[in-house]
Amino acid sequence: TFKTIKENREVFGWHPYWMGSSWEQYPFDLLSTLSYFTYAVNPKTGLNQNPDHLDQWNNSALIDSAKVKNTRVLLNVSLHGKNNQKTFLSNPLLWNNLYNDVSKLLIDRNADGIDLNFEDLPSSHSSAYISFVSGFKQFLNVQFQNSNKASPFISLTLPAHKDRKSYVIQKLNPHVDLFVVMGYDYNSTTSPDAISPLQAEGNF
Repeated sequence: TFKTIKENREVFGWHPYWMGSSWEQYPFDLLSTLSYFTYAVNPKTGLNQNPDHLDQWNNSALIDSAKVKNTRVLLNVSLHGKNNQKTFLSNPLLWNNLYNDVSKLLIDRNADGIDLNFEDLPSSHSSAYISFVSGFKQFLNVQFQNSNKASPFISLTLPAHKDRKSYVIQKLNPHVDLFVVMGYDYNSTTSPDAISPLQAEGNF
């Protein structure tokens, strides 16, 4: 019935690498943005630790098919775990490794930006995370401008409950185009992790 997205609506989806060629069935006319999951960050180097999965990014017709339909294409950049966050965010030299590597992947495929998925951020590294995100946006701005591309699009995932105070939205906001709340269900019957239903049984 619906052939276009309504005005002022954002329809955002992820294509996980393990879904293979399922993208051939995606209704790109009804997708504002597609994020390819994922560039898995090695916290000790800042480079990726899943080259096989990035082969799909480099060679799949997914990106071209999406862009023909004016669907924005992002590369998801993920790092999970408090210790991993501390290792990576404590060393800005590693940030530059990531900035460089990701920007090449984006420009080579004429992609539109990144989708940052840093989970389990410790509060002790909130300021470092803001600096990292700001630096990423600035670096991509320069690289995109040098390649005659429009400004990069930055989306950033936020937890609805766990560690949410570690993400200082007011300070991240100037560097981010879209915040996505991770609307997962319960991880267990007693401990809501990412988000609770509207009528929860506990205190949340």
